[in-house]
Amino acid sequence: MHTYINQMLKEIETKHDVKIVFACEAGSRAAGLHSPSSDYDIRFIYANRYDSYVTLFEHQDTITVSENKIELHGWDMKKALRLLIKSNPSLLEWFQSPQLPVTNMAIFQKLKEKSLLYFCPATYFYHYRKMAEANEKKVDINDVKSYLTVVKPLLACRWIIHYGTIPPVHFETVVQAVNIEDSLKEQFVKMAQAKRGEIIEQLDFNDIHAFVLQQLNDFGNKDVKKKSIRKEERKLTAFFQQIVKEAWE
Repeated sequence: MHTYINQMLKEIETKHDVKIVFACEAGSRAAGLHSPSSDYDIRFIYANRYDSYVTLFEHQDTITVSENKIELHGWDMKKALRLLIKSNPSLLEWFQSPQLPVTNMAIFQKLKEKSLLYFCPATYFYHYRKMAEANEKKVDINDVKSYLTVVKPLLACRWIIHYGTIPPVHFETVVQAVNIEDSLKEQFVKMAQAKRGEIIEQLDFNDIHAFVLQQLNDFGNKDVKKKSIRKEERKLTAFFQQIVKEAWE
């Protein structure tokens, strides 16, 4: 399947006259929560030709292609960098996810270094807290997939509070690293196994539900100090120009 996905990415480059510099798996496959029948969610960053960025008219800044169980969604380099300096959680998650062979590793490393520079724990924390609060209101407590949409962002919040760094995308990596009771860790691992279709036993969500409610209450009053970083426009513009030129070399 990955060979076919790489072919689709090459076809995007040809059709849209762009260079894809980064691509990764996202969604359940990046989180280690996929079953054999799970869809393939692919995210990518591309660069248009250098001259196109000085055109009078704006060009599209996203590309989306869907085919059967594959969805490819990409952002233009200018859009990606504008979101990067805002510590956009979705973009930073991409950089923690498994890369595809089309990725230009030299450019990827520069983007990742820049993302770490502009990473703001407060932005990340409030994003995931809001996500957990919204998902908890519509959760089906008897459905593993539904409940994971609450548990995952709450564990990401715990990671940020404890480590102050970008949380891994892989669910069980976060589970094993955060400071929670071993009994809860075992239940979260079982949730992951159930999501992957590895076990079919009925799970008891009582302890997990109690954990969720406690975390929502604790995090609701939690303040995370914002990180102030000076955004030097000339240097950022020069970085953007350098990346675009490098992509087409």
